[in-house]
Amino acid sequence: MRRFGLVGLLVAVVATGCGSSKSSDNTKSTNATTATTAVAGPQTYTVNLDGKTDAFNGEFGTFFPNALSARPGDTVKFALPRFSGVPHTVTFGTLVDKAVAKVEQLGPTALPGDQENSPELLNLPDVFPHKAAPGQPDANQSAGQPCFLDTGVPPLSLTGSAPACPKATQPDFTGTQSFYNLGLLGKDGDSVSMKLSPSIKPGTYSFICLIHRGGMTAKLTVAGPGATVPSPSDVTAAGTQQFNKSVALLTPVAQAAQKSTPDKAAMGSQSPMDPSDVIAEFGPKSISIPVGGSVTWNEAAFHTLALGATDADVGVVAKAPDGTVHLAKGGAPAAFNVPPNLYDFPQPNSGKPVLVDLGDYDGTGYHNTGIVGSIPPVFVSFKVTFTKAGTFTVRCLVHPDMKADIKVG
Repeated sequence: MRRFGLVGLLVAVVATGCGSSKSSDNTKSTNATTATTAVAGPQTYTVNLDGKTDAFNGEFGTFFPNALSARPGDTVKFALPRFSGVPHTVTFGTLVDKAVAKVEQLGPTALPGDQENSPELLNLPDVFPHKAAPGQPDANQSAGQPCFLDTGVPPLSLTGSAPACPKATQPDFTGTQSFYNLGLLGKDGDSVSMKLSPSIKPGTYSFICLIHRGGMTAKLTVAGPGATVPSPSDVTAAGTQQFNKSVALLTPVAQAAQKSTPDKAAMGSQSPMDPSDVIAEFGPKSISIPVGGSVTWNEAAFHTLALGATDADVGVVAKAPDGTVHLAKGGAPAAFNVPPNLYDFPQPNSGKPVLVDLGDYDGTGYHNTGIVGSIPPVFVSFKVTFTKAGTFTVRCLVHPDMKADIKVG
């Protein structure tokens, strides 16, 4: 996620135009581009964003599969089978090719600041603001709404509220457009499609989620008109295999988080082997402490920590009936005092873990940190002291199903 200015809304964080290139995430790349199944006539391929598993509540910042091949005239459908609470975009274009190439050049150990402060990434808007600004910022419409530019750079703003691009009918993707953004997917079952122009040149084209940035990229290889490419079912199977691999890797991490102690509780979990995907759970989901006792949550990725919240408070972004995208209450801080620089993306790095003591909670009123990230090399923890007996529910207002009970007595 990214920063919601002074009101704390963030969304989580990490090719060349034509020519072959390897996937930016070697641990999850697929063999979809090397299958030899013959395909006749125009085909429609499906790529899933995010996903659902019964093993844990997750946010998958990955395209499934993250590599596929198609031919001129084919269509690629991008589907969101399950909305985790964090939206996605699907964005192509020569600006994206350059940005993904820069991410790959920097390598997998690059810091978020190295990526985001590069000219290539600065040319790609985020739905969410990255910097504080006076007043209440809003989403960048050039990232949240469809935008199709033959040349030039879309409207940009690190502090939010960038305008939408000029309205245009969606064209076929030629591979030469500078910015080809299909807009925000933000509810169960959302999908968008893109037809490859009959004139598109063979080569490898990058695509990215403008919210998850360098952590969520993929490759589309366009073969010649008469070439043999994988079938749609081959691509679907490759995506399923890739998703199942991530679930298998993260399941023991999720199980271990549920054994955490109150002084080292989990507020989301991740694996260094799969940094794009997040276990969106508090661990453990039930904690017992005495009156006057404290809980310290070690955060992983981007979340809020909210007490006294209801279902109506959940949500950080919403799409209006007219297609505009707006930031919502759930990402904004309330009552809790959090250092303002923790809302910036990238965050300043002091070289030390950051422990934020949120003070006492007596069960009264709505308290919310707003969305704060804990992305290496910055590690953030939150401490709350409970001064009244009772059972209190702590929630992440980004992820609807992320909650835990604190039993005090």
